[in-house]
Amino acid sequence: MDKLQWKDKVYVLTLDLGNKVKSLRHTGLKTIDPGDSFFSTFHDGLVNRIQDALHGVSVQVISMDSLAEKIISRAIDKSSVLSDAVIVSTCSEIAVPSKGHVLEINRLVDSNGSILGLGPRPGHPPLEDQIDGIAHLTRGQKIVLVEDGAFSGETLLYVVKKFKEKGVDLKAIVIGFVFPGSLEKVKDEFIGEILVMEEIGVPLDWIPDHDFTPFIPNCGRVVGVGFNETILPFYTYNGASYSVPYVHPFSPMEKWASIPEKSAYAISEYCLRETRKLFLALEELNGRKIKVKDLVLGSARSKVSVPFKINSGRFLQMFDVNVEVFLKDVYSHGILHIDKNKY
Repeated sequence: MDKLQWKDKVYVLTLDLGNKVKSLRHTGLKTIDPGDSFFSTFHDGLVNRIQDALHGVSVQVISMDSLAEKIISRAIDKSSVLSDAVIVSTCSEIAVPSKGHVLEINRLVDSNGSILGLGPRPGHPPLEDQIDGIAHLTRGQKIVLVEDGAFSGETLLYVVKKFKEKGVDLKAIVIGFVFPGSLEKVKDEFIGEILVMEEIGVPLDWIPDHDFTPFIPNCGRVVGVGFNETILPFYTYNGASYSVPYVHPFSPMEKWASIPEKSAYAISEYCLRETRKLFLALEELNGRKIKVKDLVLGSARSKVSVPFKINSGRFLQMFDVNVEVFLKDVYSHGILHIDKNKY
């Protein structure tokens, strides 16, 4: 992309890595707290590198915890509907504190990285089953759909349509931030109240920090398969899933994260090195090595996917490999040069 095309655009980076790491406690691991200095240091380094790579772009950093608090508090003040409604959200940071329901949804890709469509996050039921469950549990109650943001509005539109099909009494939609044009199609389907906290300017991209960190819950795009018009994550015989982190050599960072090629490899190396540091710290805290199987075969509440390189045609069977060793091999040699017998 030409530098002139970046001018005055906004790159949104949402921060929730600390909470994602904390969710690894469901696997039985001890973890550092979300307020640990590791996360602020990692974020500062990542923001600086993105800013250097995208001259003229405004990098807007948004803490998911702060955003969730802002959304709930301001929405209750401004909307009488929320006072006695059940909150449903695709973001656990929003739904869980409000004792609402989480819709575990994400975009799935095939092994070449092409978008298949919307499906469940690994370890969770198909979307139709999730929505049926929410419809049953909230029968006779008013529902408010609360989201962190809307980039294209496609996920929001999908949920609104499905709620309408299931007869869910959706009274309002509350969104932390939106990008221009993201709500136009939604308004064609939903005539209730839509409350927006903030509208972002001309967008370049929106990336959560955890997409840059392999072996962290919800990292990257999940590899899926289509079955009878249903899209599901691809699972191995033992229930492991695969996902494509937003770093080289796993994905095209230039395309997926809007980072120029000349900067993509340096940023990828930084993210991989820092992720390894994180796991070394976790190993010291737990007094043992952390293997891939300790993460990917754990609780659905902390489901981690095995990193997958698009177009490789290989689903690495590396469950007994130490996580930090794998990360070091990747940033030192690149996944294509790893000893195949090792995994």
